[in-house]
This record gives sequence, C-alpha cells and structure tokens, in this order.
Amino acid sequence: MVIDLPGLQALIAIADHPRMADAAEALHLSQPAVSKRLSELERRLSMRLFDRVGKELQLTPAGRTLLAEARGFLAEHQRLEQLALELGSGVQSSLRLATSHHIGLHLLPPVLRQLRSELPQLKLTLKFMDSDAAYSAVYSGEVDIALATLDPGQATPLQTVEIWQDQLRWWVHPSHALAQRFEPLNQHLALMPQQGTYTRELVESALGGLGEVLVSNYLETLAAMVDAGLGWSVLPERLVRDGWVDLGRPALHRTLGALIDPRREQGMAARRLIEICQS
Repeated sequence: MVIDLPGLQALIAIADHPRMADAAEALHLSQPAVSKRLSELERRLSMRLFDRVGKELQLTPAGRTLLAEARGFLAEHQRLEQLALELGSGVQSSLRLATSHHIGLHLLPPVLRQLRSELPQLKLTLKFMDSDAAYSAVYSGEVDIALATLDPGQATPLQTVEIWQDQLRWWVHPSHALAQRFEPLNQHLALMPQQGTYTRELVESALGGLGEVLVSNYLETLAAMVDAGLGWSVLPERLVRDGWVDLGRPALHRTLGALIDPRREQGMAARRLIEICQS
C-alpha cells in the first residue's frame, strides 16, 4: 500500500475546510480534482476518512487519527524540500578548506570575507597544512578543497586550478655580508623550506645546490630570519621588509591555486570560493 502526498494534502485541506469548494480553493485545484484525490486515498486505505453530512465533510475516527500523522509528515516533507532548495542554492552549506599558512595569511582573508557575506549560513572548517599534505587531504576526502602551491611535476589524480602567480626574488638584509660584496650563495646560510617542497626544488634547481640550510616551511618565519640578518632567502615581494637588498638573480615563479578531487561533486560554496579567488 502506497500513500501518496497529493492524497494527504487533500485530507488536510478538507479537514481544515469542510466545504469541498473551500478545500479546492485552498489547494488551487478544481473540486473534481480534490474529490478524486480523496477518493483515491480512501481506496488505497480501504476505509472512509470523511462522512458526508449535508454539504460538509466530517472526519471519521480513522480520518482523525490519520490527520494528525499527515500534518507531521507534510511538515517534515516541506522542511526537507526547503533544505534541498537551500543546499542547491548555497544558502546553507558547509565547506572544509585546507590552505597553506602563506595563502591563509596573505591571500585568503578577503576571499573568505566575500564568501561569508554571500553565504551567511556557511559552515566553514579551515585547516592549515603544507602543500604536500594538502594533496593527500583532498584525495582522502579529509577536506573538500585546498589552496596550495601547485607542483607541475607532481603526478596527481587531482584537478588543479591555477589562480595566483607568485614571483620569488632573492633577498638579504643590508647588514649581511652578501649585501656588501658578491660571493657564491652556497657559502652562506640559506633560509629555506624543507627538501621535497616545490619552492625548495625551484631554488636548488636554479642554484645548482645549497650549502648550510636553516629550515622552516613558514615563509613568514623565513622572512623574520632574513630581517634578523641570519642568512639569505627566496621570498615573494609581499613579505619584503624596508631596506632589504635584492641579490639580483633572476626571479623564480610558482603558481598557487586550488586542488579538487574530480571523483567528488563540489558544492556551491567550493565553486564560489574558486570564482572569488579568480576574480
């Protein structure tokens, strides 16, 4: 036995408007259409739900029992329809985002501000991690999307979306020996991300090798150490402090962007995040 939604809607409308004409008007249907819905519901249940008393329809005991359940069912159905509508439009959504500290500190805040203004009901989870870890987090489903440094040489099943072009230059504090005279860089302490990162590979490839290295994966930490005169580094200009000396070597370039798993459908929030970043 299947109880259809139109039949329950007719049951509620007639209970609220005992005259068939009024029930039909409430449902925006003709009287014959409402009568047919009620008859079909009674046929499926093999019971009468209303007694015909004069020009009015009055609930039978079975009809009264079914009516209370029908109201709850219809309310839940409407709630689910509204939820589906909100999810489809992005009014209510969730987003699990991974990002590197550098992107999170310098590029992401205005993006998230606009995203939250457009989607005020958005439930956002933000995780900071290195770019290599971000690849794994997206593929495993730990996060929905990641913003990270894109490594063109890395074989990955993930979809990559190029967003920002980052220019890296070679910097040193004016108090450092390299600011006063030309010497091979590998004779001085290098302030670098760890081996295996794309940025470190770019530097080593350009220089042909490094000497002593002090490691931190946080570019902001490397910038602070350059500012203290500890060594030289390769950093984006947005981190440069007043007075730093450009060592004059050709700039390096890397691409920052989004990592997406094509096996999984992206929600409205993830799609809009990328659009805002690209704009």
